[in-house]
Amino acid sequence: MSTRQFAWQRPVAWANVNSTMCLPHLQMTYEAMQQAAEVDAVARQYTNGFADIFDVMLPWFWEELSRPTAGEAITAIRHLQVRWLAHEPDGLIVRKVGHKVAQQVQRLAADLWIEIRAGGRIDALPSAKQLDQFLRSDGHRHNPGTTADLIAATLLVALLLPSHVSRRRASQVPSTE
Repeated sequence: MSTRQFAWQRPVAWANVNSTMCLPHLQMTYEAMQQAAEVDAVARQYTNGFADIFDVMLPWFWEELSRPTAGEAITAIRHLQVRWLAHEPDGLIVRKVGHKVAQQVQRLAADLWIEIRAGGRIDALPSAKQLDQFLRSDGHRHNPGTTADLIAATLLVALLLPSHVSRRRASQVPSTE
């Protein structure tokens, strides 16, 4: 794949600005992302320099990995999912079934997050099972796909960046508890 074909897929800051072939496509992509940014957290990443990934989710992930109650990556990822779902309504759920259902998921996640923060093990909490059942209900239409995309991006960054770099950046972000 040539640089010209790939450039539109990269954040605008990484684009080869010397390529006049890429600039119109980059501009159109950026403008589309700007229009969707208010309702789509993935689109928002392209307009805010991936701030939710670098400044929120990555610090939360490192924080969860360092907790004695998490310790394992899979538990840290599950905690990250619950924490983000409690933080804001999932965009895919909003698009599929509406803001009211997305807010219901947010409330269920917030209740679960409180229990996790109190020391509960996510795999032993009835509220975790309740959230899981709700997400799978209605033919899996409550699937938090936007949250899944953001977590995938966060994990990619965590794997690609040297840990001392991403952890240093994470330590500069104040806790949002």
